[in-house]
Amino acid sequence: MARRYLTEVCLNAETPYYDVVIVGAGVSGLYLAAALPLHYKALVLSKDSLSVCNSQLAQGGVALTLNGELNSHIEDTLAAGAYMNDLRVVKAMVSESEKVLGRLLDYGVEFDKDEGNKLNMTMEGGHRKRRIVHSRDTTGMALMEALIRRVRGCPNIEVLEYAFAIDLISDHNGSLGVSYSIKGLNQCVASNAVVLATGGIGGWFSRTTNAPVVTGDGLAMALRAGVPLRDAAYIQYHPTAFKLKAGGYFLISEAVRGEGGHLINSAGVRFMKGVHPLMELAPRDVVSKAIHDQFSTGSEVFVDVRHLEPVFFQTRFPNIYKVCVENGIHPETMPIPIEPVEHYHMGGVMADSTGATPVKGLYVTGEAAGTGFHGANRLASNSLLECMALSECIVRVLETKKPQKPLVKAYKATPQLVLDSDKPNISKYALREIFDTALPLVKHNDILENALEKIKIAFEDIENTELTTTEEFEVFNGLQIAKALILDALSIKKSVGSFVIE
Repeated sequence: MARRYLTEVCLNAETPYYDVVIVGAGVSGLYLAAALPLHYKALVLSKDSLSVCNSQLAQGGVALTLNGELNSHIEDTLAAGAYMNDLRVVKAMVSESEKVLGRLLDYGVEFDKDEGNKLNMTMEGGHRKRRIVHSRDTTGMALMEALIRRVRGCPNIEVLEYAFAIDLISDHNGSLGVSYSIKGLNQCVASNAVVLATGGIGGWFSRTTNAPVVTGDGLAMALRAGVPLRDAAYIQYHPTAFKLKAGGYFLISEAVRGEGGHLINSAGVRFMKGVHPLMELAPRDVVSKAIHDQFSTGSEVFVDVRHLEPVFFQTRFPNIYKVCVENGIHPETMPIPIEPVEHYHMGGVMADSTGATPVKGLYVTGEAAGTGFHGANRLASNSLLECMALSECIVRVLETKKPQKPLVKAYKATPQLVLDSDKPNISKYALREIFDTALPLVKHNDILENALEKIKIAFEDIENTELTTTEEFEVFNGLQIAKALILDALSIKKSVGSFVIE
């Protein structure tokens, strides 16, 4: 059976050729682009403007192991992941720490330092020692500013903003290129090396810390190209999200608890004391479930920093303080109301420790990758480490392959459509409701099975329909992702890590 393309794709001698095409322009995509040798001609496709991505929202920092102290970081990663991690991948990612830090400092990232001018390491949930470098409480913004500046100055890198990647173009020999839409026009580029850096799936949830633009498009592109997902049902709910007056959620960084913040219930009790030896600094899955259990009793839950020195909190977490005050909460005198919301997808496109997928020439990095690094639950601040460490590994692989002359293999494929078919009758909002209902923090098999039936019906409407708009592409992608996640969830028979089934 021929593979499904969402639009017609065509490669010929006139098609633009790049040594590398990077789909996604968050930390993982831009870091990889900046690290490429200057003789590599690269194209970066950004779904929105360069400043709109999840990476921009990252607060806590980057978990890094320096001075060769790998074992404790490895053990903390495994423990947080319920030992469902791939040990080889964990070792590979953690081992890139010093390389990543050196490159970031070279790019001009300004991390916080102590009075002795040494990196100020903080603590977060699941870590047994301070190993997280940070730039106040806006680390993601600091990384993105430096990476955008670096990439803009690289003559070998072309960036296309507002370019929606539609499909990976491939045949039995591997990657051939990418199709994308820009300003309503569908285009194709040729390349024998494509890197998916499209991030997670949080945009499909109404209660999330993610940017709406993050809809897992790279996962669906890979699925259509025949690459399966790994750990698809492992979705992390961050325990401490603050609901904004204007709608949406703002993350109260785990670093707040790392610097001494407490979790209390409506009675003022630090309920984590009886849940886990690390109390507030237990792994995220443990804390989120404990908060869920508090809600089940009718209690609210708060992050309490009233016992901390106000000047310290305002200096260390200026953005968190500002957002709280703007929303009527003064942390020095009032506890901050929080709740768990969707935050991170541990699963992703199946790949090995070098980012390589089963399709020759197709690589994946960052949150889009399913390497087994995180296991069933991600350790705090390992996400930014993975974004850059896995990109380092991919660059090393690409460096062993000399860029080919721009010889484009002729290729054409047309979707098999039902010409009189109506437009799909499921909207993004309806699909988001399916994600919310089927994949909350605590899942139930009967609800999962009901959601799967809804997805099958929606697929019957859309599978052979002509798709022309970005929203229609996103809905098709979302249906594919939802189906993969729900099928994986139904295959897991007991709770493990972030996956809770009742």
